[in-house]
Amino acid sequence: MASYGDVLIAFGGRGLGTSTAKAYSQIYVSSDNGLTWHSDGSYYLPEGFTNGGSDVTAMTVDDDNHLWIICGGTGDVWRGRLNRLGWDEEQTSFTE
Repeated sequence: MASYGDVLIAFGGRGLGTSTAKAYSQIYVSSDNGLTWHSDGSYYLPEGFTNGGSDVTAMTVDDDNHLWIICGGTGDVWRGRLNRLGWDEEQTSFTE
């Protein structure tokens, strides 16, 4: 789970109980500090993402709003960012 923009995001492995959700198939979003969660089409895992059969996967966000996903099973690392989080809010001109 990580704080990203104005929401919390999470993804994970096997579902609990009678859940039929495929492990690592979706990213879940909470806009109420984790009280409720839903999938959101704005967030998706990288194409070809696999956890390599491992239950160890980490997610973090850096100071430039890049979301990093590190897979303990394969050692793969992905980095992505929502475009709207890549711009400074104070930016008013685009000169060189």
